[in-house]
Amino acid sequence: MLVATGLALATACTPPDDATHRAVSLGFEDVAGQDRPDLTQIADELAAVEATAVHLAAGRVEWTTFPWPDHPEAWSAAVSEAIEEGGSGDLLGEAITHLAGGGLETQDASPGGPEREVVLTIDALVPSLIAQDATLAGVTANGEASDLFASAAALAEGEVGDRLVAMAEHLARTYRPEAITVTELMFDDATFSEQDLALYRRMTGESDWPRDDGGAIDEEAAEIGAWRSQVLADLLTRMRERVAPHGVALAVDVRADWEDPVRGRAQSGHDLTILGDAVDRFILWNYPGLVGRTGAESADLTAGLAAGGVDPDRVTVSVGLWAAQGEGAGVDADLASSQSGDGVLPVAQFADAVAASATSGVTAVAVTPRSLMTPGHWEALRGLWAP
Repeated sequence: MLVATGLALATACTPPDDATHRAVSLGFEDVAGQDRPDLTQIADELAAVEATAVHLAAGRVEWTTFPWPDHPEAWSAAVSEAIEEGGSGDLLGEAITHLAGGGLETQDASPGGPEREVVLTIDALVPSLIAQDATLAGVTANGEASDLFASAAALAEGEVGDRLVAMAEHLARTYRPEAITVTELMFDDATFSEQDLALYRRMTGESDWPRDDGGAIDEEAAEIGAWRSQVLADLLTRMRERVAPHGVALAVDVRADWEDPVRGRAQSGHDLTILGDAVDRFILWNYPGLVGRTGAESADLTAGLAAGGVDPDRVTVSVGLWAAQGEGAGVDADLASSQSGDGVLPVAQFADAVAASATSGVTAVAVTPRSLMTPGHWEALRGLWAP
């Protein structure tokens, strides 16, 4: 199953890393896609690299990989089809059963491999809900509505935020994972609707948006970044309060700011100094192939977090396999991971990024997505995690 392609190149310059939480992330395509792979194959892949954790896509509040009670309209086609064929339709539960402990037949632990931690991922994008109700959409300063991102008001006080809270609680109560993480929970410069302005006024006491000398909204104003981050912090606090009684931690995916890792992408709502009290863990997007960085530069991110006082035990560095193509590609291209990148990170860069992510005290590393892993990537990962 695994071949030596790329191994010599990768391991020649990259020593085994110090990661103790070694996770592989499965997206929608692996859990509930039409052409999803056999779970036994995936279990063997995880066992071969000695992965200690698996991150599984639970879906969106409008598209789930499990039969969410009272929300049949949100079931994915694969879930509905499985139920029609007489099954439970719980594709997420099946993945957990097979992958939390499954693996190579040579391993002793039942049902064939070592126990792994399970992290369930909720994607916060809501294109279908926005298509059904345009008032949920974020709006830019130019009046353009987003077709992916909900408004700040819809997250803070509306349907989208309420559904995210409810979905997190259901997942925590039903599956009892190690953690639930929320991905794509960010703002794409689309927080300027009338409802958002009213929310901004109530939360800050200001009468209007910050404006430049010409009277236009100052979209880069620090006040806006701080407010956006507080909106997300308040929502994450609500989610954490609902999953914690079930013994489940809450994490949030955050975009990396390579120049100021601790302050983070405040304009996206990812100021770590504001989000810190709202979550148990940060999952940091380390996508060197989308931002023109080398894999080895990943150590700059972990060093920056350590220098800024972020506890490395609260950080998982997620190494993305996406890579931009074409001249000038990659600048800020990591806004929406599910929508970005046309290529795949080369094996040597991937190996460097995985190893360099387990530095400055960080011991939790994830690679994402499994669907982009080639035999060379798997072999390089085995050289790092299971030498």
